[in-house]
Parts: sequence; structure tokens; C-alpha cells
Amino acid sequence: MLSKIRVSHKLLLIYVLDLVTVAYLAYSMASEQLITIHFAKKEQVGNSYLTTVRQTLLDVYDISNSRTTRNRIDSTINTVKKNVVSLSVAEKTFGVGMDSSALNEKAVSTVLRPALIQGCFPSLFQAG
Repeated sequence: MLSKIRVSHKLLLIYVLDLVTVAYLAYSMASEQLITIHFAKKEQVGNSYLTTVRQTLLDVYDISNSRTTRNRIDSTINTVKKNVVSLSVAEKTFGVGMDSSALNEKAVSTVLRPALIQGCFPSLFQAG
């Protein structure tokens, strides 16, 4: 069958088959790169979310730590209040697709639990 085809058509056939292979490999490589880029973007969003969570946890630890001074506690209380609000904002901003809303609500309710607040934040409940 191939013996009946002219040489120019045989060369064209070889060229087209090579071109299809190269096109497939180029598409595969581009697809892999897009997957990698998408993963990196998700990782950046996760890191931004974790930055907020980490700072809130560190501030709560600072307050519950007995070595913290009174002035430092008062300034940290204000920071924790801001961070609790920022946890909710971070969930709305970064939490889409992470299935983290239940954990976020639990973290906020735990930090704002009255017993914890009264024990760690007594200055919030002093009359004045």
C-alpha cells in the first residue's frame, strides 16, 4: 500500500504524524504547568488564611501565659478582639472551597467562650 504512494506524500505523512506527537506532548506539558500553577495559588490562599489563625492562637496563648504582664495583657486583649473579627473575614475571603467554616466557627466560639474570656480576660468584666 505504501509503495503506491509517491515519495512527497510519504514525507508529508511522516511530518504530520510527527507534528501530532509534538502537539500532544506540548499540550501535556502545558496542562501539567497549569495544574502546578493552580496548586500554588491554592497554597498561597491557604497560607494567608493560616497566617490569621496562627496570629490569633499566639495572642490567646500570650494572654493565658502567666509570664505576660498586665499592660501586655490589655494590649493583647484588643489584638485578640481584632483577630477574632479577622478570623471571620478570613473565612469569607479565603475559606471558599476549604470546608473550614465549621472549624472557624468552633475556633471563634472557643476563643469567645464566657468561661475562657472571664478566666483569661478578667479586665473585660471589671466595672469601670
